[in-house]
Amino acid sequence: MGSEFFRQPTKRLDREFRALGGRRLDRSPGGTRYIFPDGGVQYVPADVMPGRARAILVSVQERYATRDIRPKDDPLRSAMKRDGAPDINADTIAMSRHANDRFELMATQARLDRREIGDALRFPEQVLWSPTHESWMWVRGRVIVAVAETDQGINVIRTIMWATSDLWEQNPRPERSGGV
Repeated sequence: MGSEFFRQPTKRLDREFRALGGRRLDRSPGGTRYIFPDGGVQYVPADVMPGRARAILVSVQERYATRDIRPKDDPLRSAMKRDGAPDINADTIAMSRHANDRFELMATQARLDRREIGDALRFPEQVLWSPTHESWMWVRGRVIVAVAETDQGINVIRTIMWATSDLWEQNPRPERSGGV
């Protein structure tokens, strides 16, 4: 679930709860209570430790997130449907070095075109949340574009992936195929 749990577990839980439809009911020096649309209430102690924060998050996700059951080799296996995806526009998006490297590799391997990335972000077939990668996943055609939102409101394309296990098999990363 990422190193953020070790740094700021209450902040991470706050963001996750809001994305799952929760809102702060009240806050005190001892902790915060959240209420969810079905009336359920979850308390988070102010001094919650990372392990307990993970357990709380898993419990809340099990109750409020809709998850698809996907095969182990499915690139979207950790993804779930939920509200709260950020709006994407050209003024608030950047591409990480890793994402750029992945694009270059995928373009070389299978002629991936930048239009496919843009189309996935503008006209996605689906938008899912990946708690494993802590990012939103815009899916269209052959690609998954993973985007994370910064605290400054900038959307960063963290990586680009093939959308199916067949495409991964046909176009493996060099380090996984013995080097290319």
